Amino acid sequence: MFAAMGIVLLVGIGLVVRPVRELVLGRSSITITKGASAPGVDDKFVAVMPLRVLGGDSGLQYEAAGVVDALSAKLVQMKNVHLSEPAAVEKINASDPVAKIAHQLGAKLIVQGTMQGAGDKIDAVLSLTDSTGRQLWTKDFPGVRQDLLTIEDQIYNELAAALELKPSTEELARTTLRPTENVAAYELDLKGRNIM
Repeated sequence: MFAAMGIVLLVGIGLVVRPVRELVLGRSSITITKGASAPGVDDKFVAVMPLRVLGGDSGLQYEAAGVVDALSAKLVQMKNVHLSEPAAVEKINASDPVAKIAHQLGAKLIVQGTMQGAGDKIDAVLSLTDSTGRQLWTKDFPGVRQDLLTIEDQIYNELAAALELKPSTEELARTTLRPTENVAAYELDLKGRNIM
């Protein structure tokens, strides 16, 4: 009975928190295309791949998905960044060579990484690779689960620097917003999305 109530609670929280998150950060699961204007010289065509979870911690699956969602939600706020469709990314075999992935997604840059953890500690390693397979950037983001929102911010800031993005004041304001400051509520939202 308590398990059923817990699932109902997780789903209920997911139904409430997600619309607020989408209102604040924009929907990360909708079409990620921008206006009909022609791409600029400095535009970045990026695919954010799901993070590969290492080890046996099943709880990391939803946290890794949350990192990808948060990163995508922030990148899509940038006018010079064009993200590959999440539905298209889901169909890609992540073990394929980067050049093949880039070609299939129409991306010039691929963000990939891993996530692992033990107990309260987590570690995300992300990399940025161009369509030829040349690694442009890689960074390790160690931390604790209670700092997941901060780790997501660090990942975005470091990746934005690697992409040489120059956000406007408006873009900077949008990308610094968080769905919540309460990590426990955020974790429940991630778990609820994983159930749905």
